[in-house]
Amino acid sequence: MRGYQGTTVVDAHRLHVDFDSPNAQFLQATSGAGLGILSPATAGTPLADRCRGRFVGSGPYVLDHYTSNQEVVLKRRAGYSWPSSLAKVRGEASLAEVRFVFVPEAGARTTALRSGQVQVAENVQPADQDSFAKDGFHLLVTRVPGLVPPLSLNHAGVLADERVRQALLLAVDRADLVRTVLGPRFEPATGVLAATTPLYVDQSDKLRYDPDRAAELLDEAGWRPGPDGIRVKDGKPLTLNWLIPAPMPPVDEYVQQQLRKVGVDVKLNAVPPTKYVEQQQAGKFDITAVAVTRADPDVLRNIFYSKGSNLWHLPPSKLDDYLEQQAAATDEGKRREAVAKAAEWILDHADTVPLYENALVHGVSDAVKDLETDASTRLDLHDARLAS
Repeated sequence: MRGYQGTTVVDAHRLHVDFDSPNAQFLQATSGAGLGILSPATAGTPLADRCRGRFVGSGPYVLDHYTSNQEVVLKRRAGYSWPSSLAKVRGEASLAEVRFVFVPEAGARTTALRSGQVQVAENVQPADQDSFAKDGFHLLVTRVPGLVPPLSLNHAGVLADERVRQALLLAVDRADLVRTVLGPRFEPATGVLAATTPLYVDQSDKLRYDPDRAAELLDEAGWRPGPDGIRVKDGKPLTLNWLIPAPMPPVDEYVQQQLRKVGVDVKLNAVPPTKYVEQQQAGKFDITAVAVTRADPDVLRNIFYSKGSNLWHLPPSKLDDYLEQQAAATDEGKRREAVAKAAEWILDHADTVPLYENALVHGVSDAVKDLETDASTRLDLHDARLAS
């Protein structure tokens, strides 16, 4: 909504939105939940009440109730007749009710699916995925668009030195990470953006695994191997604090081991989510890992724009110009060029370390038909049905 100036209602089905400058990403943004249509009565409801479930939207389901940390129950909207032109079902949703149950522990989710307590389990872990690809179940796999899961680097302190950041970029074996930890439904990162993102740029050549060159860069930066293998400069070890919202994913330990091979000591600091946000905002980290799901390359501006929130303390640079150009371009060719320049700058200066292409893997009972995900990886429930 950056630069938003106002909206004029044209007629019952049209409105005109004004910005102070061209805004290429806005149309895509209107398709996401963040700009979902709410009723006039809901618009006047206090935010705290809306967060507790007191709201009315315009979709094929209405919210029956929301119980914090327990469940959400949706019920079919009577008389619904305005689905997307892409929908298979033209009228009301097929399912009378959809119940979401909060089950944080992955093993408990898979057990609930196997026992028939639920028909869909979100985020099935790699070790369990093959067992849900057969025998009455199938997998719903969605390649996640947007900014791939990375090492997000604080450009203050040790990582202000581009040579150190470049060493981190070269020291991770992405193919082995996917093969060892994540499994065949994931892919090594081939750029800053996921391949499913519009205007994606293939940057595979900049993401090669080259630990020898990483070691050379650390040498050039003055970090020499110490007696225990950890590099040292001016009597201080090359130690980086990785701030992680608990629980810690297994990927983090793998990356820690990879970086140790080139003499970088990474401390895994897993903290409760509220503390994570506080420490991230205060800049008390060297590394975090922030991915952004969105089917638009403007996610680069969300993360790497020095005039924005700039959690990574990036200095002003030509990157800001490229990010502004892609946001304002009304010609797709010019926008593609600006996105490519921004993506190239980010890796040429090692402003982040892309790791892998994320995939959202749901385990689904074969009783469920026509369940899909939208461009933002949310479940599209309108066409979903249960086999008779």
